[in-house]
Amino acid sequence: MKKFLKFISALLVICLFIPGLKAASATFKTTSNRSSVVVGNTFTVTVKVSSSSVLGSWEYTINYDGSIIQMISGKKAVADPGNGSQKSQTYTYTFKAIKAGKSNISVKSYAAYGWDEKALSCSASGTSVKVITKAELQASYSKDNNLKSLSVEGANISPTFSKDIVDYKVELGANTTSISIKASPNDSKAHVSGTGTFEVTEGDNKFQIIVTAENGSTKTYNLIASVVDPNPITVKDTKGNELVVVKRKALLTSPESYKETTVFVNDQEVPAFTSEITNFILVGLKNNEGKINLYIYDKDKNTFTKYTELKMNELVLLPIKSNNYKDYINTTIKINDEEIEAYKHSNDSKFAIIYALDTQNGEKNYYKYDLRNNTVTFLDEEIEKNLESKLKTYSYIIIGLLAETFILFIILILLLRNKALHNKRKKMKLQEAKEKYENEKKENTIIEENNNEFKRDVEKNNSKKEEKKDDIKNKNSKKKKK
Repeated sequence: MKKFLKFISALLVICLFIPGLKAASATFKTTSNRSSVVVGNTFTVTVKVSSSSVLGSWEYTINYDGSIIQMISGKKAVADPGNGSQKSQTYTYTFKAIKAGKSNISVKSYAAYGWDEKALSCSASGTSVKVITKAELQASYSKDNNLKSLSVEGANISPTFSKDIVDYKVELGANTTSISIKASPNDSKAHVSGTGTFEVTEGDNKFQIIVTAENGSTKTYNLIASVVDPNPITVKDTKGNELVVVKRKALLTSPESYKETTVFVNDQEVPAFTSEITNFILVGLKNNEGKINLYIYDKDKNTFTKYTELKMNELVLLPIKSNNYKDYINTTIKINDEEIEAYKHSNDSKFAIIYALDTQNGEKNYYKYDLRNNTVTFLDEEIEKNLESKLKTYSYIIIGLLAETFILFIILILLLRNKALHNKRKKMKLQEAKEKYENEKKENTIIEENNNEFKRDVEKNNSKKEEKKDDIKNKNSKKKKK
C-alpha cells in the first residue's frame, strides 16, 4: 500500500512538470497611466491580450462609467484574428475626465481562441481612475514650506537652526572668498533655491534661501555672512548712502574701453578702472545688501557717483546731468531698473530726452529714448530746431485762421442780429397798421350805425308828422260836414 501511494505521488509530480498537460489560457489585462486625474484632463488606458500559446482570435468590449469619463479615441468593441505566430496584442485608449468620481475600467464579453480554434481559458483584470476637481487637487497639495536644516560649510550659524526662525548670521574669517550654503526641505515635495557656493567679500553678504511648497506658497530664510575686514573703508555716495569699498579686483568687472589701475581711498590702495575717453576713475562699492556696483570717484572732491551704462542700439551711453532742456519737463525715468534723469514734453509723453556721454568716443549729446520699446536714437538738434520752427509757423497760421474765423463768426452773429431786429420792426409796423385799420373800421361802423339811427329817427318823426296832418285833416273834414 505504501509503495502504491509513493507511485501515485511521483506520477502527480511528473504531471505537474509536463508542459503539455497544462490547459491553454489567455489574459485580458487593463492598465492606466494615471490613478487620478483632474476634471477636463485626459489619460491613457491600455488593454493587453496575451496567451502562453499562439492566439487564433479574440474579442472583448471595454467597460467604464460614461458619466465620469469619456472615450476620446479607441475601439469600444474589439474582434481581431491572429497571424499564426502572435501571442499578444495591445490596444490603447484615450479618455477625458468629465466629472468628479471614481470609474472602474475593465473588459466584458471577452473570449480567446488558440490557433487550433480551441477556446482558451480566459481571465481579466481591470483598473480604476479617480477623477477630482482642480480645487480638490490644490487642496491636496502640501503647504509645508519649512526648512528641515540649514548650514554653512566650515562655520556655525547663529542662532541654532529652527524651522520657525528665518533670520541667521554667520561669521567668516578674513580673506574668505566663498561660502557654501546647504539646506534641505521639511517636505520632500517642496523645492529649495538659494543653496550652493557663492562668492563673498569683506563686510556683510546677504543671501536668501527660498522654500516653495507643493501648493506654491513660499517662505524665505535670510542669511547674513560677515567676512572679517580688519581695516574696512566706509564711504558715502552723492545720495548719502553708506557703502564699503571693494578691495578685491577679482570681484570687479571692467567696462569696455577701461583699463585696470589702482587708486588710494582714505590712504588705502584699492583696485580701480580708468578711461582716457571719459577721464573717469571707477571703484567698486558694496551696499548693505551685499550688492557691488561701480562708482565714479572724484579724488579732488572725494565724492562717489554711481556709474550706470546704457547699452542700446550698439551705443554705450553714460547718462549725466545737464541744464534744463528747452521748455521740457525735468523728470526721471527707469531704464534697466536704473533711475535716469530725463526731460519730457509732457508727463504722458511716450518719448524722453536724456543727456549722455558716449563712452566709445567721449562725446556728450542729447538722445531721444522711446519708452515703449526701450530704444534710443541720436537727437539732431538742427532737425529739432527746424521742426520747432515749422511747428511755430504752423501755430501762427492756425492762430491767424482761428482769429479770422472768430471775426467772421462775430460778423455773422451781428448780421443775424440786425436781420432779426429788422424783421421785428417790420412785424411791429404791420401790427400797428393792422391795429389802425381795425380801429378805423370800428369808427366807420360806429358812424354808420349812428347815421342809420339818425335816419330812422328822422323817418319816424316824419311819419308822426304825416299821421298828425292826417288827423287834422280828418277833424277838419268832420267839422265841415257838421
